Amino acid sequence: MKPLINVSHDFIFTKLHGMWANAIRGDALQRLIKSTTVENLQRELTALGFAETRRDSFHKELIKREMAILNSIRDQLGRRMAAFYDALIARVYYENLKTILNYRFLPELEADITALLVELPWLPEFPTSALLKTEDVDAFLSRLPLANEQDAEPLSAIIRELNDSLDIMAAECAVDQLFYANLLARARAATLDVRSELCRLVRREIDIVNLCMLLRNVRTYHLPLERMSTLWIQDGDALPVTFLDALATLPSHLDVVRHLPRRFQALLEPFVTADLYLSENTLWNAMFQDALLLFRNFDRPALSIAAYPFLLRSETLNLSRVFEGVHFGIPSRDMRDMMIGA
Repeated sequence: MKPLINVSHDFIFTKLHGMWANAIRGDALQRLIKSTTVENLQRELTALGFAETRRDSFHKELIKREMAILNSIRDQLGRRMAAFYDALIARVYYENLKTILNYRFLPELEADITALLVELPWLPEFPTSALLKTEDVDAFLSRLPLANEQDAEPLSAIIRELNDSLDIMAAECAVDQLFYANLLARARAATLDVRSELCRLVRREIDIVNLCMLLRNVRTYHLPLERMSTLWIQDGDALPVTFLDALATLPSHLDVVRHLPRRFQALLEPFVTADLYLSENTLWNAMFQDALLLFRNFDRPALSIAAYPFLLRSETLNLSRVFEGVHFGIPSRDMRDMMIGA
């Protein structure tokens, strides 16, 4: 990483608000939604500055774009907030690792793995070919680069368990648990002027990830409680894991929603019989509004630094969903329901 500049919060506040004003949302996003054909969408994206508009490369460019923006902000922050941004950027490392674990331990996958991995100059590079050819788990671990040195022991335990059980779902959830543990630790070490709000944002995101997994289980997976209890991410804001365990014993989507805290009940009750993506998107929209409220707090400019990554993430997800929606011919009115903060 480059040396930090550590400019004033007022300067960064102004810069971030300018960047958000120019984000692809509102009318610009609606034009993309109305593209109707992949060719029209690609022309619109090219006009917006995207160099890669083929489906096999666009999603990678989106992630690289998001992380490059985060890194450019990170270089202007003090040490503790820069460390939080480092943890956000490391999300790509953990996503790449999950992909590699799938290909190494479930070798029947045939798609080209290089098309799925996102390489960033700020993260360690995976020796992918060597990792996939390792003869045993010890050789795999010896070649595995780390984004954080403290990850060595937990990743070793995760990968050894995967080697024994071939339970990729458990391994992926364990990697997510590690990512969020690191992210929350960095939030708790942030400067006092944003620490409380930043921790709350991370913990609310954990709540949403866990709640989406719970609703998917009650609708689709039907995994037993003893299985689900190993998959939760710790330290959510309103949904402790003991409470999630209790919810996981309920027989239906409606029963789960009725037993949720009032805030989640109000959000989810209108969608208990609708497609599950509407419930999930409602939760992410609520998260977006939480971040936007902090971002617009003109009396506390430092909060914009805490909130902006969560807004930027929504822009990335929206663009990805629009591309997939146009590719699969989803009507524009349905795509609008899939947007976050739109």
